[in-house]
Amino acid sequence: MNNFIYEKLAVTNLKNNRKTYVPYIFTGVLTVMMFYIIDALSKGEGITQNTLKICLQYATGVIIVFAVIFLFYTNSFLIKRRKKEIGVYNILGMGKRHIARMMAVETILTAGISILGGLVFGIIFGKLMYLLLLKILHNSVDMQFSVNGTAIVQTVILFAGIFLLTYLYNILQIQLVNPVELLHGGNQGEKEPKSTAEMYKTLYIVFANAEQIERIESFSYADKFNLKGDDGKQKETLEQIQNEFYEKFPDGTMESRVLSRSSFYELYGGLFFIGIYLGSMFIMATVLIIYYKQISEGYDDRERYQIMQKVGMSKKEVKRSIRSQVLSVFFLPLVVAAIHVAVAFKVMTKILGVLNLTNVSLFAVCTIITIAVFAVFYIIVYSITAKEYYRIVN
Repeated sequence: MNNFIYEKLAVTNLKNNRKTYVPYIFTGVLTVMMFYIIDALSKGEGITQNTLKICLQYATGVIIVFAVIFLFYTNSFLIKRRKKEIGVYNILGMGKRHIARMMAVETILTAGISILGGLVFGIIFGKLMYLLLLKILHNSVDMQFSVNGTAIVQTVILFAGIFLLTYLYNILQIQLVNPVELLHGGNQGEKEPKSTAEMYKTLYIVFANAEQIERIESFSYADKFNLKGDDGKQKETLEQIQNEFYEKFPDGTMESRVLSRSSFYELYGGLFFIGIYLGSMFIMATVLIIYYKQISEGYDDRERYQIMQKVGMSKKEVKRSIRSQVLSVFFLPLVVAAIHVAVAFKVMTKILGVLNLTNVSLFAVCTIITIAVFAVFYIIVYSITAKEYYRIVN
């Protein structure tokens, strides 16, 4: 009987808090889907090329770090908004042990929907990502699409662990405070997330290690052929390399072109695919974090706006004030980011020049398109958030 009561309470709570839980579940589904797709691709049959495999594995590691940070960060908004509700439950006689059982059912429901939905959409859209990767690689890699059982098991274990950790974090937040503090917990200011700095450190370490591996491989290759010294030594070494190459590939030039073309698409195509993939994920994270932040502030500002309306502020003025506030929060970071990109553009072109990418006009067009895409997403989420903010305030 008690279990049925907890389940009923959990479902009722999810319905009553659907404005915050629906985006949270949506976030979980998308994160699970994106992790499964990239993990399944990295374990796919036919990927024997080390460069592409390493790129996909690094992307998988980045998504794991992202998933932990992002789900914990969005979960912090939920627990902050629900502290008052949980404090009322506690004051009315529900013990913290019973609250923990109720929240366990809520976590199981949200985790189950997120993991199951993410896997279903991951399998569906996995084929699309597979075809996109093949298109970018110009079919230079002999890949085969399949539903990867190992990737499914790893996805379930990973995200079950993440949701379990968020549940333990929520219980710890409740156990360490008294009911009065819970009632006022929703009014406490939000601390700056330290995890963002840790994320950047992790990404820096990952890519620094990748660069170091590439340097070691280059030096090993140079040492193998003694590619150093004066011009005569270099000429002799190049002749040695050429002779070995012709012994291995009798067709010579044709094989060389095919090999170079395949290696080019494998490296740059793989990086391009991962850039699109991770970029899409970071756009999702950006707009959802700003959405949660604004909705959370809407609940905090509701009483203030109600007081201002009582002293004579019209609804039209409230709308104008909300529109101005949300507009600045959304688009000021975009403007600052565009300025940063403009200032760093010359340095970026030099870095790309090291990779033998020298088409500056193409870089400029791609940069403008990227900013425009971000702006479109921001405008869509801004319109949704402003309306929701106004409903909360009213």
